[in-house]
Amino acid sequence: MITYAIRYLIPVILSIAMTSGQELPKFLSHETGGLPHLESDIDTKVQAFSTHVELQTTGPLINTSSVGADHGMPASNLPFPINRAPSTENAGEIAADSLVLSNDYTDFPGTFWLGETIRFTPETMDGRPMLRQAGNPDDNSHYIYTNSSVYYGRWDFSVRFDGFTTSNQNRVWVWLLVDDPESPNGYAVRIGESGGMKFARLFRMHGPDTPIELLQSARVLPDDHQEFRVRVVRNGDGLWRLGVKTSYDTTYQWSEAPDAAPPSFAPFFGFRTAFTRTRADRFLFGPVTITRAPLFVHSARPIGNQIIEITFSEPPEPGTLNMNDIRILKSDSGEIAARATRIERTGFRAILHLEQSLAGGSYRLEIDRYTDVRTGKSMPATTLPMMIFDEVETGDVRINEITPKTGTGELVPFIELYNRSEKLINASGWKLRRQQLITDIPDFTLEPGAMVILTRSQNVPFFADQGSVVTVSLPTLSRVQDTIWLQDDRGLTIDSIAYHRTNTVGLADGQSLERINASYSGLDARNWLGNQNGFHSAGLTNTASQRTLPDLSLLNAVLRPDKHIEATFNLFIQNDSGTELHINGNEPTSIRIDPEKSNILLLEVPDESHWPGNTPGMLEITGVRRYGDARRYDFSMEAAQPPEPGDLLINEILYQPLQGRYNTHPDQSEFVEILNQRSYALDMQGLFLADTPDRDGQIRTWDPVGSHLWRIQANGFGVVHADTATNWQGTRIASFFGIPDHGGIVRVDRSTLGLTSSGRGVYLRNHETIFDSVYYSPDWHHPYVYDPRGRSLERVYTAPEVTASWGTSAASSGATPSETNSIALQKLNPQVGAAEPGLKIDPNPYSPDLDGHEDHAVIQIQPPGIGYLLRLQIFDRYGRYITTLVDDELVGGSYQTLWRGTDRQNILQPTGVYIVYAELHHPEKPGMHFKEPLVLVRRR
Repeated sequence: MITYAIRYLIPVILSIAMTSGQELPKFLSHETGGLPHLESDIDTKVQAFSTHVELQTTGPLINTSSVGADHGMPASNLPFPINRAPSTENAGEIAADSLVLSNDYTDFPGTFWLGETIRFTPETMDGRPMLRQAGNPDDNSHYIYTNSSVYYGRWDFSVRFDGFTTSNQNRVWVWLLVDDPESPNGYAVRIGESGGMKFARLFRMHGPDTPIELLQSARVLPDDHQEFRVRVVRNGDGLWRLGVKTSYDTTYQWSEAPDAAPPSFAPFFGFRTAFTRTRADRFLFGPVTITRAPLFVHSARPIGNQIIEITFSEPPEPGTLNMNDIRILKSDSGEIAARATRIERTGFRAILHLEQSLAGGSYRLEIDRYTDVRTGKSMPATTLPMMIFDEVETGDVRINEITPKTGTGELVPFIELYNRSEKLINASGWKLRRQQLITDIPDFTLEPGAMVILTRSQNVPFFADQGSVVTVSLPTLSRVQDTIWLQDDRGLTIDSIAYHRTNTVGLADGQSLERINASYSGLDARNWLGNQNGFHSAGLTNTASQRTLPDLSLLNAVLRPDKHIEATFNLFIQNDSGTELHINGNEPTSIRIDPEKSNILLLEVPDESHWPGNTPGMLEITGVRRYGDARRYDFSMEAAQPPEPGDLLINEILYQPLQGRYNTHPDQSEFVEILNQRSYALDMQGLFLADTPDRDGQIRTWDPVGSHLWRIQANGFGVVHADTATNWQGTRIASFFGIPDHGGIVRVDRSTLGLTSSGRGVYLRNHETIFDSVYYSPDWHHPYVYDPRGRSLERVYTAPEVTASWGTSAASSGATPSETNSIALQKLNPQVGAAEPGLKIDPNPYSPDLDGHEDHAVIQIQPPGIGYLLRLQIFDRYGRYITTLVDDELVGGSYQTLWRGTDRQNILQPTGVYIVYAELHHPEKPGMHFKEPLVLVRRR
C-alpha cells in the first residue's frame, strides 16, 4: 500500500516542483531509477515537466499527413476559429526526440507501471510481446496505468480478446490521458460492447458522471476477429482522430470529431478491464507507443480589453518569454496597437498586461521567441489572429423578431437578434431563458448594425440568405403569451421581451412578431406588431418599424394606503436627474420606478402637514422621459384617494336598453352610474359591481376591464357599462349617447350586465367593503311611462336620509350617463329646513308630469326630539286615503321623503288639493300630529 501511494504521488510532486521552477530532489532523478523508464534519453527536467501539462482541446499540432504512412487520411482543410493559431507546414512533423513512451512490457512492471500490476503477466504470442490479464475471477475489473503527460500527439496500442466476443460486461477502457485512475477525468477509448454492430468509441470522462461520447470508429469491429490495433491522434485544429484496423486491414480506417472541452490536468495513460468470471484471464495488450508534438502556441484570448491570456501546449522554458518578444498589431495597418507593461507566467499560460485598452476589432499577436523545455529547441516565430470584442451592456443587442406560431410543414421557428450599438460583440457563452428553460447559444460575432437569426432548423434556405443563421436548440414559444431573456456569459440580462394575448390574436402561422422601436423596451407589449406582409422579415428591416409609438401620457395618479403616490404612464419611463416632481408644491421624500412595472412611478408622500388627506392633492411632474427617448414631458394630475363608505352612490341605472329599434339607430347598452360625493378624486381600483348573495352566500360579480386606471373626479361621475367592443368609439354607450371617454368610464367585457326588467339588487363593492347598494324596481318609473325601455332610473336626491328618491329620467335620450341626472334636486328650499317642529313641503304646488321641472314634492318632518315613530300619509281633499309614505318608522331627527303624486297602486292622481298628514308617537312623551295642504297641478 505504501509503495502504491508513493508511485501514485510521484507525478503530483513533480508537477508542483517544476511549476515553481525548483530543482528536482535527487531521489527522483533518472540516475536513481525514481522515474519511469522511457525509450528516449530525455533529461530529468524534461521528464518532470511531462508530469504537468494541462489537457488542451484546440490549437495546431500534428498534420494527419505525417501521423503515419498507413493512416490513409488527407491533411485537414477545416477553417480555424477566431483566436486559434493556424497549422504550419512542419507542425505535424514528429521529431526523434518527440517519442515519449514505447513499452513492450520488458521487466514488467518495473518502475514504469502502477496500479494492480499483480493481476497482469507479460508473455509472447506469435513472436510478439503481449501483456495478459491474470485476473481474479471474484473481481469484475482491474487496471494499470503509467505517467505519460502527453496532451497532443499520437497514441498507438492494440487489444486482444482471447477466444470470446465482447459485450457490455466484457470490454476494455484505454485511458489516453486521465487525472485519477479511481475516478478519471480526461479521455479514453472503449473497445467492446453488446449488440450486432460494434465500434471503438472515444469518450470524454467526467469522474463518476456518465462519459460523453465524442466519436466512434469508422471500422466495425467484427466478432470473428480477436485483435484490434488502434491509433489515436489529437490534432492541432481541435480534432480528435480515431483509426482502427484488424490483421485483415492494410491501413487504418479513420473517423474524426471536434472537441472544445477546457484544459485540465491529466497525465496518466492506462488500461481498465471489465469482465465476467470466465473471462478474467483472456484480455491481452500489445506494445504501447506514445509520441508528443513539439511545443506550440495554443491560443490567445483577450480578458476584457487590457489583458491577453496566451496559452501554450506545454509550459515553455522559463525565462524565454519576455515582453519584448510579444507585439500586438492592428490587422489592417500593421501598426502597433498596444505594448505590454507586465507579463505573468503560470504553467502553460502567460498573462499579458497592456498599457492601454484595445478597442473592438481585428488584431495580430506576434511572438518572436520561446523555447520547448523538453527539447531545448527555439520554436519558430508565431503569428495569431486575434479579435478584441467590446464589453456588451444591457440594450446593445435586441431581440428584434420572433415567431410564436409556426404551425406545421416548412414553417421555421426563429428568433432574430439585432446589434443596435457601434460595438463589435462576441456572443460566447450567451444564453436564452424562457421560464426555467435555459438554452446555450453557439459562439458567434455581431458587427455594428448586424443581425443574426437563431433557429433550430437546418432549412436555412427558408431565410433566403437574409442575415447570418445560427443553429441552436431553440425553445418552443407559447402561441399566446411568453417572456424571453437574453443573457451574456456574466449573467447580465442584455435584453428581455414579453408578448401577450393582444399581440397574438389574429396572428397567422408563420407570421412573425416584430419589434416596432429598437430603442424602446421589448417588455411592453405595445412595442410588438405582427409582420405587415403576413410572413416574416428575418435579416431585413422590420415592417413594423414604419409604425411609431404614441407620445408619453400620464394615465393615473393615486394615493395608496401605505401613503405613497403611484403615477401610471402609458409607456415605460426613465427617471433621471432631469425629472422633478411636487405634491401640492412640496417635493416627495423618495422617488423610484416600480421594479415590476416600468410604467409606474412611486413617490413617498411628504409630511402630513403638507397634505393632510381627504383634501385634493395635486401632482406636478416635469421633465420625465419615455424609456429610450431623449424627449421630456410635463404633466399635472390630482392624485385620487381611496374611497370610504358614504363617498360613493349608485346614481343611475339603465336596465332595459333599446336594441334593434331602428336599423339606422345605434343600440343602447346597460349601465350603472356612480356619483363621487367628495370634493377630491377617488381611486376605484379593485371595485366592481355585484348582485345579491344567493342562498349559499355566493355572489355574481361584474369586474371592469382596466380597473387599475379607474378613477372618478371630484363630485364627478363614473359609469360601468357592458360591451365586447374594445375600441371606445365602437361601444354602444359612446355611439348612442355621444359622450366622450374619460377615466371614470369602465367596460365589463360582456354583452350585458344581466340587469333584469323585474328588478334586482346591485352592489358597488370590493372584496372587503360594500360602498353602496340599490334594489331597483320597475315600480320606481313614473306612472306616465307605460314603456320603460330605453329610459333609466335616476336618483332624485343624493342625501341618504331621503327615501324613495328614484324616478324615470326626463332626458330626451332616455338617460344621462356621466352627466347630472335630469330629475336631480341639488338642494332643498332653505325654508324647508326649519328647526321648529312641524311639516314643510317644497315645491308646493308641484307638477309630476315628467318634464324635469318640479316633478317631486320633498316633504320634511322635524320632530321635537329623538325616539319618535313617524307615520306619514296622503289624503285627498275629501279625506279619502291615497297612500302611506312612511309607516311607523323610527326617526332620529329631521326626516325627508318624496311624493311622486301616485297612490299605493302607483297610479298617478289627478290635479287637485291633497292633505299631507304626519303623526309622531313617543313612548314617554305626548304625541304630535301635523298636516299641510299640497297642490298637484298639470303643466302639459
